[in-house]
Amino acid sequence: MKLLVRCAAAAFLLLAAACQQAAVKATPGWDALVDEYIEASFAALPPLGVRAGRHEFDGLLPPLTRESFRRNAERMHAFRERAQAFDAASLDARQRFERDYLVAELDAGG
Repeated sequence: MKLLVRCAAAAFLLLAAACQQAAVKATPGWDALVDEYIEASFAALPPLGVRAGRHEFDGLLPPLTRESFRRNAERMHAFRERAQAFDAASLDARQRFERDYLVAELDAGG
């Protein structure tokens, strides 16, 4: 009886191990891009930083010049291209979600 239980347990463990998918490791370059995007967004639009609790942006307003709108559009296009350059297969599930969310937000105008 003990032999039967041990064999069943071993078979179960082998089956469980065979069913597991290889885990995709997080891509550190992606996390650095996200951090850079957040900091650049706060610098371009200080009220976003204030709402996120970053008090160094208190009392600051974004410049409302033609040049600042152009720079902001260029910033968003550049971040979108950089996000799209990450292969989804190289990202873990959280990072793939963040990538899709970031691209969607940038497509909607930031």
